Amino acid sequence: MKRAIIALALAVAPALASAQQESCPLILPEGAVVVARPPSGWSPGPKTQVHLSGAGMMSSQPEGMQYLVPRVDKKAKGGERTTFEFQPNDEKWLWCDYGPAAQIAKRIQGAWTKCELTTKRDRHRTFTEVKATCK
Repeated sequence: MKRAIIALALAVAPALASAQQESCPLILPEGAVVVARPPSGWSPGPKTQVHLSGAGMMSSQPEGMQYLVPRVDKKAKGGERTTFEFQPNDEKWLWCDYGPAAQIAKRIQGAWTKCELTTKRDRHRTFTEVKATCK
């Protein structure tokens, strides 16, 4: 039994090391989005949490706004699976959108050439998962 567990761990370890996963936070906490300079005569409203409304991949830092069009878009159980292809030296960024309030992005390190973006939603069309897996 012990040998079987060790053999399984050795077999699975290379597969786990051959991919990177990043997920969008489903909610930005209260206070994460602040109206710093409202128009003259206006006051900012209460600070509330903000829910995820979309996601995708970029090929440069967020300031460059180089949003990518997926190569393949498929329906998956409870959501969709979208595929983005890269050259080994391309920058890869996962962006997460929170309506007009905010957008965050995280660089995915490595010479990965393909990233799959998996999204899942509940019956109210609210995101329950957004995950990028790059290989």
